[in-house]
Amino acid sequence: MEQIVELSKRLRISTVAEGVEFAEHEAYVRTLGCDFGQGYYYSRPLEAEEFNKKYMRGREE
Repeated sequence: MEQIVELSKRLRISTVAEGVEFAEHEAYVRTLGCDFGQGYYYSRPLEAEEFNKKYMRGREE
C-alpha cells in the first residue's frame, strides 16, 4: 500500500483509501499520505438524496 501511494504521488494522482472503519485505519492511511479516505469510520452508506442533503448544501443540480 505504501508503494502504491508513493507511485500515485509521483504520477500526481489523488489517492483514496477505501475500507477505513476505525480510527487506527484512518491514522495509518494518513501516515501513508493518502489524500482521501472512505468507509464506515466517516459515514454509513447513504442514498443519493441523503448524501446531497448532508454534503452538497448550497449546490444546485
